[in-house]
Amino acid sequence: STLLKEGQNIIIDSSSTAACMLPYIAKFNSITIFTNNLSTALRAIELGINTYCIGGKTNAKSSL
Repeated sequence: STLLKEGQNIIIDSSSTAACMLPYIAKFNSITIFTNNLSTALRAIELGINTYCIGGKTNAKSSL
């Protein structure tokens, strides 16, 4: 988290490794994340992180 600064916007992909960063990101007051993973987005919201879920068509056969 030493590379992160207040006010930054960052993209978090759908990997579990990236999702593990969320508790560290939550320590900041004004970082916003963008993610393509619904589970990551929901967890980030629970942690109080400003979150945008990158849109797209959903696929009923893919897992969350």
